[in-house]
Amino acid sequence: VINKFLDKYLTNGQQCQIINLGAGFDTLYFNLLDKNRLPFKYVEIDFQRIVMSKIRLIKSKKVLLDKLCQQVKDETQTN
Repeated sequence: VINKFLDKYLTNGQQCQIINLGAGFDTLYFNLLDKNRLPFKYVEIDFQRIVMSKIRLIKSKKVLLDKLCQQVKDETQTN
């Protein structure tokens, strides 16, 4: 259901934002990044200990950290 919704709003050029409440270890951001389909804004919200665990996990996985760093670099260059 979520993927159908995302397909509808991320493929027709509409500016949208995703706010992922209780994101946990959801990989949606990286899946969308891999498909070059990131929305205008993407925000994940969760409890601090979950967010800190996810940050540690991303930092420990070079492929994830590189993707995130490249995205930040790309956004900085376009703004």
